[in-house]
Amino acid sequence: MSSPEGLSSHVLAHAHSALALPHGQYTVLAAFVITSLSHGPKTLALATGAKVLPTSRIPDVGDAPRLHDSHAEVLARRALVKWLYEEIARDIEGEGSMWLAREEGRWGLRDGVQLHLYVSTPPCGDASTRYLAASQDPAVAAIKDSSPAPPLETDIPGLARGRDGYGRLGILRTKPGRADSPPTTAMSCADKIAAWGVLGVQGALGSAVLKPIYINSIVIGEVAGQEVNLDEAVVREDCVRAFAGRVRGVQGLPEGYALHEPTIHFTPQPFPNSRTEVALANPRVTPKSSNESLVWHADSPFPPEILIGGLRRGVSPKHAHKERFWPRYAKIALLQLQMRTLALLTPSDLHGPTLSYHAHKHPSAGLIAVHQRAKDALMGAGGPFSGWLRGAGRGEGFDCEGRAVLSPAVAHGALSLAATTTYDYTIAGTLERMSCAVEFHRRSPVTRVLGKPFSCPNISELGPDLLADRSTWDLPVARLLDHTGTVKYQELTGYGGRQSTFRHSYCTNMSIDKKLILVIGATGMQGIHVIDSLLAPSEDGSPSPYAIRALTRDPLSERAERLSKRGVECVQGSIEDSDSLQAAFEGVYGVFVNTDTSTIGEQREIYANMRIFEIAKQTKTLRHYVFSGLGYALKLGGYNPEYNKVEHFNSKGRFADWLKAQPSVVDDTALSWSVVNTCLYMEMLNYFLLGPLNERADGTYVFPSPVQDGHVALIALRDIGFFIRYTFDHRAETSAQTLDIAGEMTTWDELVKTFTKVTGQPAVHKRQTFDEWWKNYTNIDNPMATEFVKGDGSTTFKENMTAFFKLWRDDIVVRDMEWIKSIHPKLQSVEEYMRETKYNGSVVDSFREVNHADKRGVGLDIEQINTL
Repeated sequence: MSSPEGLSSHVLAHAHSALALPHGQYTVLAAFVITSLSHGPKTLALATGAKVLPTSRIPDVGDAPRLHDSHAEVLARRALVKWLYEEIARDIEGEGSMWLAREEGRWGLRDGVQLHLYVSTPPCGDASTRYLAASQDPAVAAIKDSSPAPPLETDIPGLARGRDGYGRLGILRTKPGRADSPPTTAMSCADKIAAWGVLGVQGALGSAVLKPIYINSIVIGEVAGQEVNLDEAVVREDCVRAFAGRVRGVQGLPEGYALHEPTIHFTPQPFPNSRTEVALANPRVTPKSSNESLVWHADSPFPPEILIGGLRRGVSPKHAHKERFWPRYAKIALLQLQMRTLALLTPSDLHGPTLSYHAHKHPSAGLIAVHQRAKDALMGAGGPFSGWLRGAGRGEGFDCEGRAVLSPAVAHGALSLAATTTYDYTIAGTLERMSCAVEFHRRSPVTRVLGKPFSCPNISELGPDLLADRSTWDLPVARLLDHTGTVKYQELTGYGGRQSTFRHSYCTNMSIDKKLILVIGATGMQGIHVIDSLLAPSEDGSPSPYAIRALTRDPLSERAERLSKRGVECVQGSIEDSDSLQAAFEGVYGVFVNTDTSTIGEQREIYANMRIFEIAKQTKTLRHYVFSGLGYALKLGGYNPEYNKVEHFNSKGRFADWLKAQPSVVDDTALSWSVVNTCLYMEMLNYFLLGPLNERADGTYVFPSPVQDGHVALIALRDIGFFIRYTFDHRAETSAQTLDIAGEMTTWDELVKTFTKVTGQPAVHKRQTFDEWWKNYTNIDNPMATEFVKGDGSTTFKENMTAFFKLWRDDIVVRDMEWIKSIHPKLQSVEEYMRETKYNGSVVDSFREVNHADKRGVGLDIEQINTL
């Protein structure tokens, strides 16, 4: 093989060119590389990722398109298997293969060909426990080492959850490592790599056409040359034990299967998106794990696939079952590829289409059955991995076309849990009675709806294989319970599962009057309040006419979960990913767009907004487009270069000027647009650029500012929500209009007087020059956009905010408060906001206590502000 450094250099160079890795977030990179005596290394598969789906999100039936384990090593193996199938097809069709050769009906690696695994950090589980302990604060590591392992849902000897109990070496561990994460039944990557050393990387289905394919060497990053209080030999000892030592006692393996011990190598070459490197690049910012996973394999015409929560980025769970949205590396995709490969050999090898994925993997005879006997030797009773959690078909209840098929384990109630559960089912409109086709994702006989009985087929009548995918019932339904359109269903008789999730496929006798609004920027401060307003009852007390779809990078985030519980449809996507945007726009009536300059920077934001509008124009159902702007600062200031670098104003202003050149037509077939220019949020009084920075010994609060006598526009977030709702409610009146809104125009002197009036605390406005003012802060030369890095030439935080505050100092931004109040008489003033929120200027204490910095690493110079 190539040297470890040569192999890692090859992988890192390939990853840099093939994968668009997240800026400022850390992840794990894994790759499979093949070498031969006559050819240099070839990267076959690349993947990043460090997430896993909680067991609670894995259904017993269906779930064909979702990947449950998105750790890099696991995804890279999936991509490798896909390449192997495709390489076999190329060989069958006459192209030949320099890497694989067919012998006795199956393909294997040619003589002299070796397979290598690269991982950017020691894999999770038994291979990395002491490495992690050495990397942590000694006190924290000691606590984890002495603490009992968190309880699992099963009491199996030799099995632990996550990272706790560092001293317990050689045991099986489940993911994830963090004890506060939802539990899973996914085994650690170290455990899976050890299993590949016995069973091969080709998997059960792959064994129908592939001999066991083993890893010859493993190259690991983040160990050699790192400042970790642990000898490299200790990590090597852990890796050897984890990948091979634990399974040396395996017995009874079928012919063709044997333990293959990979050699272990460490490389000092850093992966730029490793946790270590991200922390070094941004020392004042706590590194954040990326929610995205990227997967790629060689000789493919497709770009790398981006996944979030096990689904393709931008695809909502509502559309995930559609074949065109399936991830290319999901179980269903690999099953179909395996069947196509078998069909190239002989059509008689094809299985019946009604068999489940689980049944395909567990035939009674044949090469796949031999693989399962090898797995039983490893993981069955008496095997070295007897504690391995095996899913009994969970998440494998689908056929080769993705249709739900009940697995035998579920049919016999093996996974049946609580029998009484309450579910939410969101529907559009107010109804007296609904006739609909109900699509089952878990089969359970529901006996009451809103306390009223209704008849339904007995579960046994559907048959054990549930070939009847849909049944039409006539359900009595009361009027909607609240403005979110949530109806409660109670299941009184459980059958084979914890939940019964229903989705209407089509409905009749139903008043469908909900207009679907896509909210881009849904989990941000603005987006959440906009959703509040859009879902609120109308002025006459009737339910809101709107339903919400929220675009978010991470539908599993805490904020997204809260939205989902309110009936909001959260879809995965990014403003820079056209595919995810096109999927998110499907079927929407309106869109609210709020993009974030402070993440992607001025130029990328302008282009992203143009693409969003172009996709909006291509959406046949879309009628109204509402853009959240700020105003074109440079233009408002007469193109004075003083305002060149107000990036977050100018990027939105330039796009808004472009938008104003587009037609805005109000009818049932055309698209209209509105721009709503907001301003500083009153909630930002808790941020260190606006709030008081010091409390003197005599109790006086000090509000430093370079604004002098200039006026600043402030608005409460809930009032932004009001005006966005207003634009949708009054489409004709706001079409092609720019609404410049604020809650109050005030000076810093007036702001300080209001603070004293509300709190009773003495306060002063300390006027400072910009040079004096910036001495209060640290790291002000960091980039304004968090996805940029210091020294790359981008606008700095100081440059952006200097130009920004000059806008207020020079009274460049003005608002017509009389007109604003005529539209919204209940507009909240600064005084009302302070009283309602019990504002007390506590920003100073919070920043002192935690030595806090914002997401860019900008913080306070405590010594300096003590002199104010």
